[in-house]
Amino acid sequence: MNATLSTHLTRRESAPKLPVFGVTIEVLASRAHTGGHAASYLATCPSGTGAPPHRHPAHDESFYILDGELDLLSGDTVHRLKAGDFAFVPRGTIHGFTSVGPNHAHLLGFGTPGGHEEFFQDCADAIAQGTFSPETGMAICQRHGVELMLPANA
Repeated sequence: MNATLSTHLTRRESAPKLPVFGVTIEVLASRAHTGGHAASYLATCPSGTGAPPHRHPAHDESFYILDGELDLLSGDTVHRLKAGDFAFVPRGTIHGFTSVGPNHAHLLGFGTPGGHEEFFQDCADAIAQGTFSPETGMAICQRHGVELMLPANA
């Protein structure tokens, strides 16, 4: 047993709500809460929003769909995920998702090890400060080991 860790509880109303790429991220557990082992978040994804194709070599990511529908890109394959579906994306795998259908999609996300929530916080901070741009977005991605898969003509 790890004596330095204790039970962590987050009430949804107190979870930070972070705008990232049109999605609202509510951080439920951070690396600080889990001794670095994991992070967890709730994502609210209006139709047409999501995460662009990307990969991160140092983090695995998992998604549990609470409601709505998402198209999940994993490698070269797109999977339609609905409420109750779960997906594990190993580190280094190109992935992204888009909310489809008329309603918001909600997913519970997990990152292992922890730290992915710091990427969300840095994006939200830049948006709040009015400094978010493609250049700052790329710098934030690089700082957190997120490699965006940009189109060849971008």
